[in-house]
Amino acid sequence: EIWRVRPLLDGKAIIKELDLPKGPLVGVYLDDQTRWMLLNPTGTKEDCVAHLHERKRAREQEICAETAQGKDNMVVDDQNELTVGIANSEGHSSPIGGDAVWSNGTKHLSKKIRAENSINL
Repeated sequence: EIWRVRPLLDGKAIIKELDLPKGPLVGVYLDDQTRWMLLNPTGTKEDCVAHLHERKRAREQEICAETAQGKDNMVVDDQNELTVGIANSEGHSSPIGGDAVWSNGTKHLSKKIRAENSINL
C-alpha cells in the first residue's frame, strides 16, 4: 500500500525549506524526496529535510565543479535544453543545449545576442 503514503513535504514546503525559486527544479527535489521515503519508510520529516539539503549541496558542488572545468557555457537545467533549432546569423540552424556551438563559442542564444551587442557598442 505504498501508493497511499503521502509526501512529507509538498512543493511549497520544499521551496521554503531549500530556498528555491519556483520552477522545474522543485520537481527534482520532490522526486528525491519520493526516493528517500521509499528507502527510509520509518524516516521523519526532519531526516528528509536534512537529506534534501544534502542533495542541494551536492548539486551546487557539481555545478561549481563543471564551471571550474571551463564548462561555463553549458546548460545546467532541463528547462533550457530544447530540441528545436534556432538559426544563427550565418543561416545555420543549431539546437540549444546540444553539441553545436555558435561561432563565438557559446551554446546559448542569449549569450550570442549579448556578445554581438557588445561588439556593436
